[in-house]
Amino acid sequence: MATSDCRGILQHFSKHGLHDKAVVNGLWVTAKSNKTFDVFNPATDEVVASVPDMDESDPEKVSQATHAAFKLWKDTAGKVQCALRFYAQS
Repeated sequence: MATSDCRGILQHFSKHGLHDKAVVNGLWVTAKSNKTFDVFNPATDEVVASVPDMDESDPEKVSQATHAAFKLWKDTAGKVQCALRFYAQS
């Protein structure tokens, strides 16, 4: 996967309002509270993302989805995992 491909994906997420949602069980969802919080780059203090502020009412669905996602992730090729981690941080 080329760098430009992943940047395009991230721009698509932002353009379509997915930057403040989490993937839970394959679906893009907001926190039940509809609140978000900013994630900062510690080196620059720049806001790099806005993520759902999930609270005590959200963990069960997240826990179930995480367990299911791990089953898929462990079978994902190492090269793909590495590329996803690299591009997620950029």
